[in-house]
Amino acid sequence: MIRLLVFLLKIILVVFVAVWVAERAGRITFEWKDSVIETSAALALGVVALLVVISYKTAKTIAAIRNTPRLYRMHTHLRQQRLGQKMLTDAIGAFSEQKKGKGVKFLRKAEKLLGPSQIVDLVKSHVGQQAEEPTTSAVAETSSPYAWKQIIEQHLRDNKQGEALQAATSFAEKHPQLPLAKKLLFEVLVRQRSWEKAMQTLEQLRVHHSMPRKEWRDTKAALLTERAREALEHNHPTQAFEMTLQADRMHPHWVPTVLTSARALAKQDKAKEAAALIERAWPHCGHEQLGDLYLSLKTGRSDLQKAQAAEKLANSNLANPGSKLLVARALTKAGLWGQARSYAKALAEAHPRRDYYDLLAHIEDVQTNDKAAVAQWKNLAVSAPPDEAWVCTSCKQPHGEWQGICASCNRFNTLHWATPLHKQSINKN
Repeated sequence: MIRLLVFLLKIILVVFVAVWVAERAGRITFEWKDSVIETSAALALGVVALLVVISYKTAKTIAAIRNTPRLYRMHTHLRQQRLGQKMLTDAIGAFSEQKKGKGVKFLRKAEKLLGPSQIVDLVKSHVGQQAEEPTTSAVAETSSPYAWKQIIEQHLRDNKQGEALQAATSFAEKHPQLPLAKKLLFEVLVRQRSWEKAMQTLEQLRVHHSMPRKEWRDTKAALLTERAREALEHNHPTQAFEMTLQADRMHPHWVPTVLTSARALAKQDKAKEAAALIERAWPHCGHEQLGDLYLSLKTGRSDLQKAQAAEKLANSNLANPGSKLLVARALTKAGLWGQARSYAKALAEAHPRRDYYDLLAHIEDVQTNDKAAVAQWKNLAVSAPPDEAWVCTSCKQPHGEWQGICASCNRFNTLHWATPLHKQSINKN
């Protein structure tokens, strides 16, 4: 607004000067030797103004040319500093994950880019300490990020939540610019379900650009969805739904968020709104658990009408296996065995899975009562990969339902939809 006012004042001043000159008509004569130049006052003033502008621009151009080497050196130095800091952060992360070779590689690059640096020397001096088990006194006496990380994780393994929080808080205070410190504090706060403080720490990671934007958005969505899931368990569906709306803005059409949101609506006796929500999301994230929830929302309709609704929903995302499974299950319940067999067989051929063969065995048993065919499908089910589930990327433990914190290792936001190992049983919590 201020810039606009200044611009308008300049325009008014130029117009005023132009009018003032125009009202005072006259002639200006320039004589030099035998040459005589006669012109109007307005034109002479315009020429003078033009010369002033040209001189000013020329002076600025010359100054810019003179400063180009200095600006280039400054830009190069800043770029090296930023890259060096990134290499140093990557080195610390690699060492903390026991990837010593990778950490040394990053550390050498950081040292080359940053030159003599106290923090580089500090990291180098503690590289050899990773194999040692740190103690609380060792942490108090050193600034090593590895010692802090190991003692915090040890407290978490021992389920000493209070000690872990105290250590993580001290680490974050001692190393306020180190992303690892805030990430560990966030992890501890999440495990303690201190949602507000965890959200504040996550916001600090964003403000200090300590976490990639996509990772930050996905983490915030997971945090909000877990809070919504917890609110739903405590019979607060309205609050849960509001949180899922915020989560969906962070990570649109994410299956855990859509599931929780639809369940929150269903718990408020808003089955139509919940079904409409799944219908909007299905083209982006067709998922078998969403399909099961969608069919359960059609409680006032016949099995045939449910099958028709399933086919209509599946048409919006036919390439997704979840669409075919949705239709196969709906057709089975409606007693349309031939069509159900066609869908289930196509699924089993494209993506062999235990529940697909079980479904084919059920259809064969009811439709034809062919014991040999039923036994064949059941034998294939035994040797087939297990049903997909929410598998933890950290401990590989499968879960029947998504949850923000793994029930086995307590890590946050590590569950993803995948095929678990054959011998693992699914955690129903």
